[in-house]
Formats: sequence, C-alpha cells, structure tokens
Amino acid sequence: MYLRWQRARGADDGIALVMAIALVGMVGVLLVTLVGLAIRENRATGNNRDRAASVTTAEGAVDATLAAVQQTGVASLPCGSTTTSSQSVPDVISITTSVTYLNAGGTALACPPDEVTVASQILIKATATSTPAGGGQAVRRSFETLAALKPTYSTDLNKAIFGNAGISVGNNFDLYGQSGPDADVYTNGNFSCTNNEHFRGSIVAPLGSITLSNTCLIDVNAYAKTGFTMSSGTVAGDVKVSAGSASITGGTVGGKVYASNSSTWCTANPSKCTVGAVKIPSVSTFPVLNGDAATIATYTAAGYATVTRTNCSSSSSASPGYWLVNVAPTITQPTVLQTPCRLDFANNAKTVALNNNVAVFADRGISVSNSIGFQSTVSAVPHQILFIHPADFATRVPETCASLGTGISLSQLVNMTSDVSEMLYSPCDIIKANQSTIYGQVYSGGVATISNKTDAYYEPVDVLGVSTTKVVEYYQADVLYQRETI
Repeated sequence: MYLRWQRARGADDGIALVMAIALVGMVGVLLVTLVGLAIRENRATGNNRDRAASVTTAEGAVDATLAAVQQTGVASLPCGSTTTSSQSVPDVISITTSVTYLNAGGTALACPPDEVTVASQILIKATATSTPAGGGQAVRRSFETLAALKPTYSTDLNKAIFGNAGISVGNNFDLYGQSGPDADVYTNGNFSCTNNEHFRGSIVAPLGSITLSNTCLIDVNAYAKTGFTMSSGTVAGDVKVSAGSASITGGTVGGKVYASNSSTWCTANPSKCTVGAVKIPSVSTFPVLNGDAATIATYTAAGYATVTRTNCSSSSSASPGYWLVNVAPTITQPTVLQTPCRLDFANNAKTVALNNNVAVFADRGISVSNSIGFQSTVSAVPHQILFIHPADFATRVPETCASLGTGISLSQLVNMTSDVSEMLYSPCDIIKANQSTIYGQVYSGGVATISNKTDAYYEPVDVLGVSTTKVVEYYQADVLYQRETI
C-alpha cells in the first residue's frame, strides 16, 4: 500500500516544469509584442515630428524670404534658388528656397528685376527635407506663397528732406513726422548733424557718410555707405553701414550696429554689433521737375489757371511777389504763377494769404525773408504753395546754380501756419534758417542746409509734372495666399 501511494505521487512531478516553461514563453511573446509596438509607435511619432518640423521649417523659410523683400533696395532683393541646412535635434533639415518675380501678365522676370521693370507679384517656394539622425526614410514637405508687389519709385516725392549733394543741419532743428516717426531724410552725398537736432524718421545716405555730434537724435534708423561717426547723440533704431565702419565714441544706439568693417566700438560691444555683408536702401535719383510748356500743361489739365509776371522789381505791381501778396488772397481756383525773375517780396510785406493752391515756377529761384508769414485766408482751410525753381531753368534764363548762389532761401522769421503746406524744390542749393517754420517737404538738387532754430513738419505735398521715368526704389508685399503643396 505504501509503495503504491509513493509511485502515484511521483508521477505528477513534470507538470510544474512544463507550466513554468509555458509561462516564460508567454511572457517572452508579450515582451516581443510590446517592444515591437513601442518601436512602431516611436517610428510613427518620429515621422509625425519630422513632417511637422519640415512643414514648419518650409513655412518659416517662406516668411523669412518675404520679410527680406519688404522695403529692400531692388539690387538687394532675394533671388533664385538657395539651399541651407539646420539642426532640429535629433534630425537634420535641409531647406531649398526659390524666388520668382512675375510681371502683370504672369511672366517670370529676370532676378532681380531691373529698376525700370515693375514686378507685380512674387512667388516663393520652400522645400524642407528632414533626415532622421538614426537613419530611415527622409520626410519632405513644401510650402509656397504668392504676394502682390507694390512699388515705390525713387521719383516719388515721399521724403521729408532730399538733399542730392548733401545735407547739413545745425543749431536747434526739429523735424516732425506726419503720423509718428515717418519723416525720412535722404541724401546722395554726406549727412552731418550738429548741435541739438531731432529727426523723427530715418536718415538715409546710400552713397555717403553720416556724422552726428552735439546731441543729435534720430528716432528710427541711420543708413550709410562709407561710414557712420557719432561723438554725441542717439539713434533709437539700428545703424547700418554697407561699405565702411561705425566709429562711435559717444552717444547711444538703441538697436544694433551692422557694418561691413569692424571698429573699436564693435570690438568693445560684440553683442550689439554684427560685422559682415550689410543691405541698405538703394540709391534714389533726384526727381526732375521742369518748367516747360509740357509741365505747365499738366497743371492746366488739372484745373489750374496760369499767370505770368516778368517785372522783376519787387516793388512793382507787375512783379510776382506783388501778385502773391495782393492777388493770391482772392483767387478762386488753383493757379500757376510763372516768372523768369527771382521771386522776392518788398520789405513791407508781412503776410501772404492763400485762397487756393498756388504753384510758383521761378526761373531765377526764390528768396523769402524779413518776417513774412504764410497762411490760409480762412483759418484751418488747407492750401498748398509750391515754390519751384525748375530743373530746366537754364534753358530760359542765362543763369547757373553758381551764379544764383542758392536756388531757394528762406530766412529771418519766415513762418507758415499749419493750414499751408509747402514744397521747396530746386536743382541748386536750398537754405532754410533763422527761426523759420514750414509744413511740407524740401527737395534740393544741391546741398540742403537747415539751421538756427528751425522747425519743419513733414506734410506730403501734391506735385504734378515730376519726371515720368519710373525707377523702382523698393517694394512692399501683400500676401495673396499661403499653402502647403505636394
């Protein structure tokens, strides 16, 4: 009996081992399944991450290119196809960006378009390829945008002050913007500012230099080609020098300095200075405004009457100055005043009132001085007066800029009320000084000199007959669509 029971109990000893082996096998299968699932999910997650990174990078490249187009000189516009790479840990992303400019008919233009060819649209495409760091299939995504281009022409009269040969400012000058800091000052020569001046806009000298001293304040940016020098003053925005250095021994730069050459200041302020290729606004040509019959015809076609005065004695009732003082207060339509004389006024003239717009074309230039004020006949009713020393004056009078001395001179308490805006235009030098106030714009083909407690308020003035040769200065872009593409 005992022996039989012992044999029966020993017959079940292998079952536990079999169950243990089966359990280990099941756990192994489960682990393999879980690991495989984790690998597949990680691969899918990585692929999704790569797709998101690719499309985001492509969109960012398009946006960056579009931003580079805004208000950039035509010669410096982004062009063609470029390829760069960036690290998006743990992957590497390659970005290829292409830019195409189109005319109004949708035909592709040369890149960049030349300054006399108007581009109507820009098509920007970017393709980003994300390559997994550990190998695997690359993910490629593309993004594109089409934007309308709005050109600004160099012949547009959109500057507060344009001194073609240079600008010199000193002794308490304030330039105010129309709506915020939009009163830009431009010169194809050099710009110098000395002794307590305030510019509510940018200073642009794409062919020359900028010099600031004795508390000169610029509310926006300073752009120069050959160099920027500041011993005292403030530039609230950036300083950019395309073919020179920034020599700063005093004063403050609120933004950053970008220069093609290094300087002592850049070495001492590496976080505020970037040395390398620098883009600044392109060169603007001085606009041509003649006094010939074709130009006058544009005014008569716009409803202007015409008046001619040839007596150059300021005390004569036939002089242009007499007409402005005694007749302009009663005119009922805009009027062109033509004269071969130099417009000036008798010493007893104190106020010139305007009952409508007046465009003065004076072949020998304009001199306004001795406490003369300009105002509207009805307070707060706006009018314009255009003081134009025509670019083609020498075809009608035996004079040169050198023989005239200055094209236009405003001095000795010449004040305009805010309801009268003025254009001062001359191919020669313009001087504005000695406690005078104007609302309008100054365009000098020579040197514009402004000093001695002078205030100017930027007011865009409507001027007809400016040269029809359109040279594109820069573009503004308005997005028509943005989308991901296959």
